[in-house]
Amino acid sequence: WPKLSRMAINILSIVPMSDKPERVFSGARRTVSWDRGQLEAETIEMRECLKHWKRTGILDTFFK
Repeated sequence: WPKLSRMAINILSIVPMSDKPERVFSGARRTVSWDRGQLEAETIEMRECLKHWKRTGILDTFFK
């Protein structure tokens, strides 16, 4: 059973996804009100990324 045990270790040892991406994009519901429902998914994604980068200071390193 060496192949099966190796396969089980490979599958079961996958690091779970961080909850940070979920937290970042859960704010999208506040961004997309019923009035802004016509925004495309790509536009919403870009806005949420920029908002998160601004809040964490990532943008400050590029725009000093």
